[in-house]
Amino acid sequence: MTVGVSGRRLSAGLIVVETALSLMLVIGAALLIRSLATLLKVNPGFDPRDVLTFETTLPEAKYGTSGKFSAFVREALRRLQALPGVEAAATVTCLPTEFGPDFPFTIEARTGPGSDQNPGDSQYRLISPEYFQTMHIPLLKGRYFTEGDSQRSQPVAIINETMAHQFWRNSDPIGQQLIIGKPMGPDWTEPPRVIVGVVGDVRESSLSESAPPEMFVPYRQVPAHMVPLLVREIPARWVVRVRGTPLSVAAEAKQAVLEVDPDEPIAQVRSMELVLSESLGRWRFNTILLGAFAGLALVLASVGIYGVLSYTVSRRVHEIGIRMALGADRREVIELVVGEGMATALMGIAAGLLAALGLTRLLSSMLYSVQPTDPLTFLASAVLLGAVSLIASYIPARRATKVDPMVALRYE
Repeated sequence: MTVGVSGRRLSAGLIVVETALSLMLVIGAALLIRSLATLLKVNPGFDPRDVLTFETTLPEAKYGTSGKFSAFVREALRRLQALPGVEAAATVTCLPTEFGPDFPFTIEARTGPGSDQNPGDSQYRLISPEYFQTMHIPLLKGRYFTEGDSQRSQPVAIINETMAHQFWRNSDPIGQQLIIGKPMGPDWTEPPRVIVGVVGDVRESSLSESAPPEMFVPYRQVPAHMVPLLVREIPARWVVRVRGTPLSVAAEAKQAVLEVDPDEPIAQVRSMELVLSESLGRWRFNTILLGAFAGLALVLASVGIYGVLSYTVSRRVHEIGIRMALGADRREVIELVVGEGMATALMGIAAGLLAALGLTRLLSSMLYSVQPTDPLTFLASAVLLGAVSLIASYIPARRATKVDPMVALRYE
């Protein structure tokens, strides 16, 4: 008994659709995997290894003045830096890859970008002098902050390379003066700050985004009227570079801060490497989710091809027996069955490639440094699905070669 033409066409059509859908999912998962792999190799602009981080929320009633705020930070840093195994310690308003405030600014005695008529906008980081050294952020020009940069000295600022290039493309920013917050009104305006240094770019927003313009201000020079706002709205982040495993000094670091203020809550105790890893959480989730669907689709496609071909072989025992009785050898039988299975699978692969060319563009916002129509990814995915289809076709083909021609001729 043979399989009807309509039944064969229906089975073949189902395999084509199943294979096409599987290929689209495999291509999508492969693109996300390549994006994640590329992101893991991105240079964040600092060295996250061997760095412990945690945060504190300072009560405004206790630390809402410049003097009390600076005294707490200075004493906490002194105790942290004195811990065994600690190489350096610093504080910053926001860790890299975490959301931070951005302030407008103007450039003194200037027209064009950064002037009063066309103010600039930049990320704002309040730091202690040791921050750049603790995070291994390179100094490109000028100097780092020092303990001498206090309320009694000339207000200063350090900018990153992107900000220097964007607003001082053809000139040297060192010695230029910024007025931070001026476009926001007198309650937000800082005194003019002299730019004393340019540091390397840090991927402050995320590893998938280029470094934004960024300006740094020493914590001892925060204007008095801004201290309550910063204390109230932005927890202080602490970074401690250690010799060895970061969490090995976590208990001692927490105790050092509590010795300054026993009532100070300490939270988010993590390694800087974990902070970076968590910033890629969305990318990992999308990759795992689509990868799981792609893996399931591969299994279903292979089972579908195997199941349809197995059923077809069982219904074509009489035909195969006649072919073998007339002289067909095992190789020819295998070629017959595998050829039919692969012909159907290849039609599905072709349909899947065409559909993926259009649908993968929807993944553009989820990809990093990979084109949604990347030829290598498409080719590798097609080859993978082709190999799975070949294996799924070969197993029932081998079974077909075991048909006894004499038994098959009597089969009804």
